[in-house]
Amino acid sequence: MSRIRQVIFLCAVCGSLGGAAGTAPEKIIREEPVLFITGEDGVPQGRLLLEPEKILKATDTAGVRSYAEGRDFVVDAPKRRIILPPGSAILAVTEAELYPAPGSPRSYDGHRNSRRHMCYSEDGWLPERQIRFTYRFRVDDRPLPKDGIGDVPHFRQKLLGKQPVNIAVFGDSISLGCNATAFLKLEPFQPVHYERFVRYLRTRYSCEVAWHNFSMGGKTAVWGAGNLEDLFRIHVVPDLIILAWGMNDASGGHTAEQFRKAIQTQMARLKEKFPDVEFLLLSSMLPNPEWKYAGTELFDSYSVILCSLARHDGVLTVNLTPYWRKIMERKGFMSLTGNGLNHPNDFGHRIYAEALIHAFER
Repeated sequence: MSRIRQVIFLCAVCGSLGGAAGTAPEKIIREEPVLFITGEDGVPQGRLLLEPEKILKATDTAGVRSYAEGRDFVVDAPKRRIILPPGSAILAVTEAELYPAPGSPRSYDGHRNSRRHMCYSEDGWLPERQIRFTYRFRVDDRPLPKDGIGDVPHFRQKLLGKQPVNIAVFGDSISLGCNATAFLKLEPFQPVHYERFVRYLRTRYSCEVAWHNFSMGGKTAVWGAGNLEDLFRIHVVPDLIILAWGMNDASGGHTAEQFRKAIQTQMARLKEKFPDVEFLLLSSMLPNPEWKYAGTELFDSYSVILCSLARHDGVLTVNLTPYWRKIMERKGFMSLTGNGLNHPNDFGHRIYAEALIHAFER
């Protein structure tokens, strides 16, 4: 991995850099969440993204309570696995909590298996049970995000010229900020991915970057194509509009052609209103694969469409979906979600931010 890619990842995902200026970054992942689940063998365990060399810190989500290696958890480094021994102060999620009985707290009738319910919560129940690990890793073999496809040359030129820029965001509840801890009003109040992205641009290019969020929970790209009025009334002229849809389109069964038409309609209408605007098209994370409305088979076709639209001038596509899939395969969905269904936790928002930043630093 090149040094610039290391710096990008560590800034966006790990949270901070180690080492003095001009030196290589420390090989540290910071505050990576793990949800411990008691499996069929009765052993509570979870997985890290990378093989740990040394655990530096383990805390609850708020960073208030610390846990000790050996007493509260045991590390199986080659398998990237953390195991809870008997007597651990860390609470594991049980089978009954992961698949709660009908009528019990957090029970949602949405499992692919009609005889099971799913754990679904928007109140912070899951993030509060995800233990955050800071650790030094052995080998940097993590998945990397896809390079951006296309470009936004006018927006980029304004950044390089240190001119103030305006970004508008139009998407669903993920873009709104669900379930970042800042959105939930819970410690440690970490922000939605766009805030991380904007902070990065301000620091990297030493210019004013304002962003305006017009996203709405529960909506689809198809809905968005006919509901652009609020965005039209923006009090500034946007230099870049980020369109981020897909989660609810897939759960609603919208075909690839319906999705294509909706995105193209949004772009055409917005370009008519703001002739100089450029677009960043962002594909979606994947939902819980056990959700009966997941529509998992549609996400790749949506990504193909967004990538094809980048052949137009002034369009940059950030294809997050395959990157999310690779990380989910390593960690499991429940350590990346804030609601158990279709929203990212803080680490998930950091994954989004890293993909956005990488596209700008190709």
